[in-house]
Amino acid sequence: MAACGREVTLILEAMGEKCMADADVCRECGAGNVAVAHFCAQCGCPLDDSPQTVGRVGHPTPAAVPTGFRRCDLAADLYYRMGSAWGGTRLLGTENVGVAVFNAGYPLRQVEFIVEGLDAAGASIFRLRQKLGRLPRRAETVFEVPSYELTDATADLRVELASAEYDA
Repeated sequence: MAACGREVTLILEAMGEKCMADADVCRECGAGNVAVAHFCAQCGCPLDDSPQTVGRVGHPTPAAVPTGFRRCDLAADLYYRMGSAWGGTRLLGTENVGVAVFNAGYPLRQVEFIVEGLDAAGASIFRLRQKLGRLPRRAETVFEVPSYELTDATADLRVELASAEYDA
């Protein structure tokens, strides 16, 4: 029986060495992880770049979010605020809508959002996709929803992360 236990130990050690030889190295902290891991065992950073996980896992030390921003749906560290595309508060209700996105987490690229406009009653009045090339960490990026996309006075927005890739 003792010999059997030693054989199992040797097999497990060999399997562990093989798994670590095929390990994924975390780009954030440099720790080795088993090849099948999706997240770093040391810091929690995602190890794969699939659009389903990128942007949905929080940074271990997210940046402070400026006042007036709300969290994007389906995103851990992305925030947005709405205003006039000309700056400040919307005055007429029919001018282009400006959307500022703040990234408190990992730097991202090839980011796609779903932007939904809501009227005063909360009913959806438009839904569109918006792509951004880069969202650096601790940075604010602004895009516009042109007035021809607006079908009624937009009282509020809902912004959802559709997909993204990690940026170097």
